[in-house]
Order: sequence, then structure tokens, then C-alpha cells
Amino acid sequence: MRVQLAYSSPYDNLYKVTKDVAVSSMTWVRNGVGTASLEVPTSHPDFARLVAWGNIFRLNSADFRPWVGQAVNREWAGSVMRLNCKSAEWMLQGKLTGQGKVFGASGAETAGGVAASLFYNAAVANNDIRAL
Repeated sequence: MRVQLAYSSPYDNLYKVTKDVAVSSMTWVRNGVGTASLEVPTSHPDFARLVAWGNIFRLNSADFRPWVGQAVNREWAGSVMRLNCKSAEWMLQGKLTGQGKVFGASGAETAGGVAASLFYNAAVANNDIRAL
């Protein structure tokens, strides 16, 4: 399937938006980690930058919900590199926040719960703009 792909550096600096990448699979998991598999032709004009480790991928299609994640494995398949990715929830599991709270260390909290807690913390608890 063809989707619009926006990819960013590991620091979330937007590099480019392209449709020249095939997506062979995308999954979403309620309160868990989804997966995606991207196929990037070696002839892509920004091939080296696109397949670099740590990039953040955003997949958008009129037919599906948006998907965000990072590559965890790269495989060669002829003149194509396959990027096997995990969704953004995976990036949050077992990570330490600025407040010193570790999420998912005991395995009791779901990836979706980690994401919801972090987003709430950033948007509400630590937001400098307060509702009057």
C-alpha cells in the first residue's frame, strides 16, 4: 500500500515528506505496541538519510489512522531495504522521565497507559499556559 511518509531525525527535526516508500504492513494495538514494515528502494533520492537509525516515521493515509514509530531492524531484499518498525509506544516503555518516574519497569503498566500518562503530564501538569 502507498501512504504518505513524513520522516524526522531522532530529535524530531522534520526531514521530508514522501510517497516513494511502500508499506507492506501496519498494525495498531490497543494499549500496546504496533508494528509497520516499510520498503525503501535504494534508488530513493534521500535513501541514506531515510534509512538512518533513530528516525521517527509518521505514516498517513486517507484509509487508516496515522501511525508513528521507529525502525528496530533493517533487512536487504534485492534493491530494496525493508525497515521493520515498532510504534511510538515502544519508545516509551521502560524509559525514565524528567521527574524520575520509570514506566513499564515492573511490567504492570501498558504502553498505552505510559503514553497517556506522559501526554497528560506534558499537557496539563507541566504546561506553562494555564486555563483561567
